[in-house]
Formats: sequence, C-alpha cells, structure tokens
Amino acid sequence: MEVVEPPKEMDLVGLELVPVDAAMLLEVARKRKREDGGEQDIVDQQNVPIEADRPTKEEVIEEIMKEGEVRAAAAEVLAMAEARDDREDREDKEGRAKFYEELWEKKFKELIEFKEKKGHCNVPRHSGALGEWVKAQRRKFRTGLLSQERIQKLNDAGFQWIFPVPAPKKQKLEEDAMKTDKTPQEIWEERYRELKELKEQQGALKVSTQSVLGKWCKQQRAAYKKGILVEDKIQKLDELGFDFHLPQSAMEKAAKTSTDEVWNQRFDELKEYKEKKADTNVPHKYGKLGFWVKNQRELFKTGERSEDRVNKLNELGFSWAMDWKKSNQDSWVQKYDELKEFKEKNAHCNVPFSSGMMGNWVIRQRKLYKQGRLSEDRVAKLNELGFQWSVFSQESYQEMWDQKWRELRDWKEKAGHCNVSAKSGKLGRWIAKQRDYYKKGMLSQERINKLNELGFQWSIRS
Repeated sequence: MEVVEPPKEMDLVGLELVPVDAAMLLEVARKRKREDGGEQDIVDQQNVPIEADRPTKEEVIEEIMKEGEVRAAAAEVLAMAEARDDREDREDKEGRAKFYEELWEKKFKELIEFKEKKGHCNVPRHSGALGEWVKAQRRKFRTGLLSQERIQKLNDAGFQWIFPVPAPKKQKLEEDAMKTDKTPQEIWEERYRELKELKEQQGALKVSTQSVLGKWCKQQRAAYKKGILVEDKIQKLDELGFDFHLPQSAMEKAAKTSTDEVWNQRFDELKEYKEKKADTNVPHKYGKLGFWVKNQRELFKTGERSEDRVNKLNELGFSWAMDWKKSNQDSWVQKYDELKEFKEKNAHCNVPFSSGMMGNWVIRQRKLYKQGRLSEDRVAKLNELGFQWSVFSQESYQEMWDQKWRELRDWKEKAGHCNVSAKSGKLGRWIAKQRDYYKKGMLSQERINKLNELGFQWSIRS
C-alpha cells in the first residue's frame, strides 16, 4: 500500500506530520464530494476494478487541495487511523481473553473427569499440566487473583483450596492413589487392616522396614513426630500397641557412638587448652577445636545441647558467651610475638603483604594508627621493635632503589651487561621503569649517574 507524506507547504497546525495512507486520503476526498452533493465520485463508477484507476499520490493530494480543507482532511485521516488501531487492539485483546477462557474451561473439564475417576480434585503436582493448573488456581485464590465466577465453579466441583494430605506422606499416598484409584484415606485403612492382621498372626508388630507395610509404618511415625497425625489414627494405632518411637538401629547406634567419641576428644583438647591459656575462649581460627567450641555455644543457645554435656562444660568453667575483649588481646599478643620473631630473622618489621595473615595484621596496625584507633600501649610496644608506621617514606623508597641497583650490579658481573628482560621478574620490570622515567624526565641526576657507572643502556633496539 502506498504511503503519502504531507507536502511541506501544508501548514498542519497542531497535527503530527505522519505518513498518510493514500487510500484513506482518497476516501476522505470521496466523502467530502458526496457531502457537497456531487453526482460523480472522484473515480468514475464503472465496471472496472478500482485498482485499475487507482489515482497516484500526486492526484490524491491535488484533489484534497482543491477542497481547500487540508487541515481538516489530515485530521480526519489521522482520526480514521487511530480508530482503526483501536479496533485492532480491542480485537486482539478480545481474542487473547477468549483463548485463555477456553483454556481454563478445558482444564476445568479435565479436573471434572479426574474427580469422576478418583473421587476428589487433589491432582498431584507431578501429574503434569493438570497438576500445575490446580496448583495455580490455589495460588491465585490465596493472592485474590481468581474471579468470583471461577471460585464458584470450583467450589461446586468440591475443590479443596488447601491440599489436605500431610507433608511427610503426601507424595507416596498421591502416587498410590494414582496407581490404585483409591483415596489416601482408603489406602490408610487398607494398610491399617494389614497391620492388624499381622498382629493377630504373630502376636506382635514385627514389620520389615523394606516392605510396603514397613514403609507405611515409618510414615506414621514421621507424621506423629511432626504432630500432623490426626487423633483418630493415633488412637487406632495405639489400640494395636503400635510403637511410635522405634528403637535405634545398629547403624544409628554406631553413628551415635562415633559422635560421642569425637565430642569427648574435643573436650579433652579443650581441657589441655585451658591448662595452657587459663580460659576456654578458643579463637575460631584455632582449627577444629575453635569450630567445636563455637558450635557448643550455638547449640546451647538453641537448647539443643544435652544436660550431661552442659554439666561437663560447666565443671570445666566453660564460657558460654565469648569474651571478645580478652580473645582479641590474646590474638594481638600472639601476632606481636610472631612479629618479634620475624624481626630477629630479617632485621626489620616490614612484613610483605604476600606473607598471609601476618602481612595483613601489620597493614592493619598501620591503618589503625593513622585513624588514631590504636591504643597507646600497643603503639609503645610496636615502637620498641622499631616498627615503621609508613613503609612509603622517602628513605624506604631510596632503600628499595638502592637494593635494586645492587641487584643490577650483581647481574652485570655475571652476564656482562645490564639488559635484563622485562620478563625476567622484578629486576627486569624495575629496569623497564627506569628507562621509562628517564624518557619522561622523572629520574634524578644522581640516579642517572649511578646507572651510567654500570654502563646502563637507556634505549634498546628491538
């Protein structure tokens, strides 16, 4: 379809200069002709297809210009275009709404068929699209997004808005219901009768844990522990002498024994720690014992620690709340002692950052000192070691430069030149920096002279 741009000489005040459909312009021209009483339309009404005599865009514009109502014509064309777009949007929305309505009705029909077979509407989620749809209806109901009409239809079908099966046995009972076409209650009654018959035959309730009945008994115990087994079922099982608290298996006993052994071992380690440190505030970073001590405090807070173990720890003088102040002091003293050992070996306190925890600790002391947060006694103790509060002083930079210069001198004595590759490590990168500083005029004359003494080449041909 041809699109016509309004001519530039047309002053369409207040209207956007948008492309206009040529057929629309022609329709407006025809309409205005008819309103003026013209007997003949712009295109002769002959038995010839309109396409054959479709006017050119120049003829269409000329025809409208003759009417002397350019602004009104353009406005009417725009109104027609907007009306057409609104109609298409409305039809599109109505089409989507109709599609979703038909889809809902289809799923509702499937639900009715499911109920006719199973006697209930509790479709398991893992049953496919219908299960997901049922779950979605419950979710929309909870959030208020389900229409009253649909709520009423589902209510009439006996739909349950909350799934009634207890969580521990939900999946198993749903699967059984799908396989046997029985409701969860019917399955429960059948298993109960099997258990009753077994009691009558054996005189006791000895059920294999691998059998279907044994797994069902396990589900009843799990539901009972969680408090979700209904009262009438508890009463019926009690009448059979059902044991809701099954004795521990050999494996469970072995696991408990192993756990007790580990606990006693850690307790003995804590006793040794207290003999050395005079407290039980084991730092978290102390290894397995530190984590164990932390775990004892957390279990005590939640009430999960047995009375026997609590008493044993109390007899040891265990601190249930960590003494952070004392712990931090002990940790600081420990790191200070390590720093003393480092200085005895290296004759300085500038521990490299790459040295791990010790390097991090030294950096933190400098940071706290700058912020004024390091206590006077700690500052004094570090000063006694000759601790440098700033490693980036002019003296330290000069010392580092001199060290690299000496390394370069040693290199030349071995290799006979100073052309160390930049890929050869720190010395190679240092030499590259000296050349770069020299080019930028950032190298002092003193350092230039010292490098010249070694026969240093300021530029290297590649």
